[in-house]
Amino acid sequence: MTLLERARDLATKHVALTVSLSLAVLVVLRALYFARFDLPVAFAVLTLTNQATLLITTLALFLVVGLSVVWVFDPGGYVNRVHEAGAPRAIVFGTTIAVTALLPLIYGSFMTPILVALVTIAVIGVIVGKILRARRRKPRPKSKKNRGAWAAGLAIGTVVVVLLGQPWMPSEQITTTSSGDTVAGYVVGEQAGQLLLLDRSRKPVWIKVSDISSREVCEINWLPPDLRWIATPVFRAGGAPTPVECAKE
Repeated sequence: MTLLERARDLATKHVALTVSLSLAVLVVLRALYFARFDLPVAFAVLTLTNQATLLITTLALFLVVGLSVVWVFDPGGYVNRVHEAGAPRAIVFGTTIAVTALLPLIYGSFMTPILVALVTIAVIGVIVGKILRARRRKPRPKSKKNRGAWAAGLAIGTVVVVLLGQPWMPSEQITTTSSGDTVAGYVVGEQAGQLLLLDRSRKPVWIKVSDISSREVCEINWLPPDLRWIATPVFRAGGAPTPVECAKE
């Protein structure tokens, strides 16, 4: 029995332990990517942040993205089977409801106009590719299948890396009473009367809670004013109120 087979057998026998370890690894990876692989900062994030919130937001993010990938690429052919002529009506009905409910969530919660355009082009490309493959009589060569799987894995892996580095809390700007300075970044947590904030470059900044005069949610803008609509969520692009712009460092 190979090492991989032993690990698979162990995971099958101890499902609860496997799930717990997987969730713990996911939380650690999210902290490492968010801290940009600065180990002391990552340890501070894991110590001070609410790990339940971190885990829930990570799972929710990957659930939406994972369901989208499965629906578009359909690696096992399960989604297509749902829409076959002999599929049960209850399954077709439930699947349609799920997709209808997920699409606004995917496109509106974190999708920006440029991402919507790219995803739409990708979906159209996948659909056209499936239609062309269905019209072919001869199966695709194995080398082409491997190239397609490699390209899809590279694209999905890149998306996962980008998602792991995203913050799970809103950006804030904090003004201190003693100096009057304003610092913008992400509040990780509080310990012994000190607030830990990571600025835009993920540099840790400790602030006394008693020295805070104001604290408000803000938006970190990394694009020129004329191009900020590219990174604005689609639900906000229609005129919804936006947070104040974070103070520049």
